[in-house]
Amino acid sequence: MFEDEVLKWKFKRGSDDALALIYEKYFERMLTLAMGLLNNAAAAEDVVQDMFVSFAQSRRNFRTRGSLRGYLAASVVNRVRDRTRRERVRLSF
Repeated sequence: MFEDEVLKWKFKRGSDDALALIYEKYFERMLTLAMGLLNNAAAAEDVVQDMFVSFAQSRRNFRTRGSLRGYLAASVVNRVRDRTRRERVRLSF
């Protein structure tokens, strides 16, 4: 998507507007993904919010040649995995 390439370019260069547009464009999709994996609305929202905070903080080191949507989705999946692992460890004690 050309629009996403422009957003990635602007985000990398410090545009808060680009970050806001990325958030608006992808928040619902990422929330739907997290909900499908966690089946818990509060946990899904926490995961997605944490992912976007981390994404915003990664601006200087941000690099992706693939799709922005794929990058964000992979980030959500990884955060869900981390959360699930932590929960399993917490419950095993």
